Amino acid sequence: MFHDAYAAFLAFAGSPLPEVLRSGTWLAPVRHAEADYFRPLRFGDAVTVEICRAHLAETEATLGYRIARSEGGEVCAVGQVVHTFVERASFKRTPIPELVRHALARIESGS
Repeated sequence: MFHDAYAAFLAFAGSPLPEVLRSGTWLAPVRHAEADYFRPLRFGDAVTVEICRAHLAETEATLGYRIARSEGGEVCAVGQVVHTFVERASFKRTPIPELVRHALARIESGS
């Protein structure tokens, strides 16, 4: 569910994941992921998944996620995923692409 929210966010930011994977100059593999579960979820449950926090470094973004029931807003899980941005050709670290950084900065600042 976190990854689906991340892919939707990238599309919103102007960098749709299928396009990035097909022909982009950068990739953002997951370096670390963790989650804490508070309430059970079952397939088919209506939930809202949101990126609620972002911490940006030069070549990494740590994204905080929250999964809540659509009805009532009960938080069922939280987690964070760290993406390291790399050049596609060399797999060496590269700065977060400007379109993505700009969109993530809005989450980081809470606006």
